[in-house]
Amino acid sequence: MAVDARYRDKGGEIGRKYGDTLIGKLRISYGSGFAKACANDDKLSDVLAKLDKRSLYKLVRDYNAGMLPIRLKTPWVTAPSGTSKGKARPAL
Repeated sequence: MAVDARYRDKGGEIGRKYGDTLIGKLRISYGSGFAKACANDDKLSDVLAKLDKRSLYKLVRDYNAGMLPIRLKTPWVTAPSGTSKGKARPAL
């Protein structure tokens, strides 16, 4: 799939509606590989034009399906709170 102007802009809707969203928040949903060249504190509106093809495709796909607002509102939990990698859980 080629990434061209119609995927980047789409009337500017994604940038207008979700431009203040931080890349770090999107990485919670899309994974650490989302927008690899960007910092966690970059705003989507600042990096939208230079997103890699895979990251841009995910955004456009979810926006068109109506899933982007849901992804931004749902806190995806990757590990139970109070635990971290490498530490054993106490026995019950």
